[in-house]
This record gives sequence, structure tokens and C-alpha cells, in this order.
Amino acid sequence: MKAIAALSARRAPWIAGLCAASLIALAGCAATPEHQSTSELLENEALVAKVKTELAQRDLETLLDVEVESFRNVVQLSGFVETEEEKQVAGEAAASVDGVEEVDNALVVKTQI
Repeated sequence: MKAIAALSARRAPWIAGLCAASLIALAGCAATPEHQSTSELLENEALVAKVKTELAQRDLETLLDVEVESFRNVVQLSGFVETEEEKQVAGEAAASVDGVEEVDNALVVKTQI
């Protein structure tokens, strides 16, 4: 009996440390208002890829240079386009992707600079 108690006493700090490390690791994956959880980050990376694919399918070559970012399903478009029509087409293309809740179209028309 004493041997089992001694073995348990030696393992207790190790088990406590393992539990603490697990809690810290899980907390690191949690979302905050300013940061995405790991799953949200992966979902938004997939969303960015879908938006870029949609932009590439449009017949406007300048849309290939549009920067796309996403945070919690809000997509932001940035960069430069030649015309207001291209800006509008880019915004509509992004909004048409499943999962996009909002589009922040920050594209700048070169003629307006």
C-alpha cells in the first residue's frame, strides 16, 4: 500500500503539470473579439481562397491583383483597379461566395488618385 501511495505522490506533480499545459493550449485556441480561434482562422482562409477563385473567374485581369483578407466572415478587398465598374464587379463577386457575411470594398480606382 505504501508503494502505491509513494508512486501516486511522485506522479501527482507530473499529472498536474500536464493538466495545466492542456488548459493553456486549449485557451490558446479560443477566440477573442480581436483574434480568431484556430477553426475560425482555417474557415476564413478557405473563404479567402473561394473569393480569389471567384475573382479569377471574372473576365477582368486587374482583379487578379486584388488583395483579399477575411476576419469572421467579413471579407475586405484592397488594391487598385482601373474603373469604378471593376470595383463594383469585385465587390459583387466577393459577396456571391457562400459564407461571406459582409464585404468591405476598399479598392481604389486609379483614375480617382
